[in-house]
Amino acid sequence: MSGEVIALAREAIGCCAICRKYIRLPNKPQMRVRGANVFNQAVQMDLYYWESTWFMLLVDEATRFKKSGTIEGQEADQLLQAFLELWIYHFGPPERLVLDQQVSLMSHEAGAEFERLGIMMPTWNHSWCRFRATHWNRHCGKTRATDQADHVQAKSRTSTTRPPSN
Repeated sequence: MSGEVIALAREAIGCCAICRKYIRLPNKPQMRVRGANVFNQAVQMDLYYWESTWFMLLVDEATRFKKSGTIEGQEADQLLQAFLELWIYHFGPPERLVLDQQVSLMSHEAGAEFERLGIMMPTWNHSWCRFRATHWNRHCGKTRATDQADHVQAKSRTSTTRPPSN
C-alpha cells in the first residue's frame, strides 16, 4: 500500500469512535521503578477464599516465587502464625511486606511483631493514621479538631525527629 492510503486510513480511524475502540494501544514499558531485585527483599501477601477454605498467598517480588497455605481465620494472630510457618521459618523475615489493606495486620500488636522481626510495612503511613482517626470518630464522636491533633501526634510518633515541646 502506498503511504497516502495509510495516512487516509489513520485519519478515518481517528474520526470514527467505533474504530478507535479497536485500535492497538502502544506498548507500555514493563520495567518497575521501585521493585525488589533480590529474593526476600519484598514479599506480597494476599488472602483468598476457595472451596470453603481461606488461603494465604505469599509472592516474592523479585523472583515471583509463590507459597500458599490454608489459614484458620483472618485474625492477626492466625495470620502471623501462618506467615511464620509458610515463609519466615523457611526463608527468614523479608525486608518489606506488602499488604492490600488487611486491617487485622495493621493493629499495634501485629506492628510490634513486625518491628521485632525487622519487617518494614509500607502501607503504614499517614493515610493509615487518617483511616484510624476517621474510624475512631465514627465510633466515639470526636470532633475534627481532636481528630487533627491525634493525626499530628500519630505522625510525630512515627517520624525520626521529635517535634518541639511547648
